[in-house]
Amino acid sequence: MRKISVGTLKQIFPDYLTTRSFGWMSGIIGVILSTIYFLVKPQNFEVMKVYNYALFILLLYGYLISKAEESNNLKTTKFLKKWEMELKILVITITAIACRDILIQEKPSSIVSTQFYTAVTGLIGTLLLSLKKDSLGWFLYFVTHLLSAYAMYQTDSFVISAFQGISSVIAFFGIFYRETENSPVPVE
Repeated sequence: MRKISVGTLKQIFPDYLTTRSFGWMSGIIGVILSTIYFLVKPQNFEVMKVYNYALFILLLYGYLISKAEESNNLKTTKFLKKWEMELKILVITITAIACRDILIQEKPSSIVSTQFYTAVTGLIGTLLLSLKKDSLGWFLYFVTHLLSAYAMYQTDSFVISAFQGISSVIAFFGIFYRETENSPVPVE
């Protein structure tokens, strides 16, 4: 299965599309677009808004650290790694408190609960990916995108649901993706 997944990735994407920094930037663009959607849409997306704000910070950190590592900028890498755990604890704590407050204030429907679980698995998955715990991080992203696709479908947000479905397929391939120390290209 792993060889099929890696071979498919190599056939579909040029090498630069498989770099970590490109993946982080793709996530940032997706978060910005979905945040705009959640701000404009009058439905109950409070959990997803809070999740996206926290996710943006973690994705930006992941992008900056991967870009510094790819360019062998040791000074920037060292500076970012020095603050890595504090940043992650802060983002996850703020999100957990905000989501808890949202769930307590409202009598949570199944959609709000699904959004909450989406936020939790997404943040933990992002944290694991930024710590280079790839298989588990991608697995949690796979779960996150499936939950999000379901939640968006239930709120008639079919376009977002479709994108989340596509993202779950990408995350599934990510479970089997491996990097060597010197190359961003998947190893067979």
